[in-house]
Amino acid sequence: MIIIRLGNAFGRGQTAKTGQEFVAAGSARVLSDLEVTQYDQEGTIRDYIQVRELARGITSARERGHPRCCCNMGTGVGKSNLDLLKTVESLATIHGHCIEPRVAEKCGFDVPTTILDNARLREGLGWKPLIPFERRIEQMWNFLASAQ
Repeated sequence: MIIIRLGNAFGRGQTAKTGQEFVAAGSARVLSDLEVTQYDQEGTIRDYIQVRELARGITSARERGHPRCCCNMGTGVGKSNLDLLKTVESLATIHGHCIEPRVAEKCGFDVPTTILDNARLREGLGWKPLIPFERRIEQMWNFLASAQ
């Protein structure tokens, strides 16, 4: 058995209606010209990874991984809510939307930073995420925009 801990997954087909997962929820609010709430000046820092990258990594671990292995599957790079909003802002501007962020007090229960060390998969299986952050966000934006 191989145990895999996943980063914050997002991708095509994800619903933004639950309000969870900042990539989908924040992007959908911008597309609807609604205010986006960001907790603290930068927001939480997460290891955002596209679901297609996860599928490729899980397949690699299943086919070439070692039994009783525990691996982290993420990009190894943290991005804040502010980083995400800056990336979305460039897409929003092109499509006639603007971002109206509201900075709120950070939640005491939210872990401030989650970044996964993917060294076991990267070094042991040669797996690594291939799609740059900005491109992953653009693909999600395009999916959400086409669903409206």
